[in-house]
Amino acid sequence: MRAIASGMTDVGLQRDHNEDSYAVLSEYDLFIVADGMGGHRAGDVASRLATDAIAEFFRSTRRRTRRGRSTSTRASRRTRTGW
Repeated sequence: MRAIASGMTDVGLQRDHNEDSYAVLSEYDLFIVADGMGGHRAGDVASRLATDAIAEFFRSTRRRTRRGRSTSTRASRRTRTGW
């Protein structure tokens, strides 16, 4: 089965800026969502750091074949933030 993913965030009615982040790493079938900490300082930074750190972990630890290529067959990588 093949999944197609997309993401979208919304500022909502309580805040003047969006603190949510998400990342889609289709080569790993991985979808990361981090909800910002509304009402706390730097909730947007925290959610972005979380998605970036998880995405970087997967990218940096992927296995390589003998020819130096990734074992992944899909090459598209996207990381998005809600702001």
